[in-house]
Amino acid sequence: MINWLDSPFLQPMEAPMKDGRVVVIRPLRMEDAAGLLEMERALHATGVGVVRLLDELPETPEEQAEQMESAIITEKSVVRGVKYVALVDGVLVGNADIKRVRWKLLRHVSRLSIGIHPDYQELGIGRVLMARLLGWALEGPGTSHGGIRRIELGVFESNTRARRLYESLGFEIEGRHRNFLRLPDGSLETDITMAMVLPAPAQNAERVARSEAGDPSRA
Repeated sequence: MINWLDSPFLQPMEAPMKDGRVVVIRPLRMEDAAGLLEMERALHATGVGVVRLLDELPETPEEQAEQMESAIITEKSVVRGVKYVALVDGVLVGNADIKRVRWKLLRHVSRLSIGIHPDYQELGIGRVLMARLLGWALEGPGTSHGGIRRIELGVFESNTRARRLYESLGFEIEGRHRNFLRLPDGSLETDITMAMVLPAPAQNAERVARSEAGDPSRA
């Protein structure tokens, strides 16, 4: 059995941000519970790109830790996905995850999500996190069980900034779900399904290189 804990995609990495600071990307750890909850509260307070209200988030870091437990990769883990966090000056400012569908006939399909603290958006963190997820899928643990051949995500139609990022990385619109989300004011939002259909595993290295070479300041 391969020990995916040795994968370079499960080691911390650093990348420059648009403002000259450095962001550290690494897998989620249990000690991140309080920081992750604080980041999620700040993001959900904006009401942009989220499907939960503030009172639907965990109430305490302990509750957050319970929800995180299945995302922590250990030596005994059956690795179907990874959750990364982004840290700037030791503060957790973003997270992103990718997870394969568990059923055997759909194991080549994975689903992706990402969130950045509102005070740290437009600094390139989103692009760095996305590149790391794509690397995991195309060259890291995602190559197990025949490899990932399809990555899906959802984005609200009004979130043009995120849509531009996904399109620049090769995701394409596959469908629209009208009246998907009812906002607190009663208005309805359309959700867009985007996907990246991947080439055969032998061609994946080139795609990873292209994503990681992208200018992080664009995100």
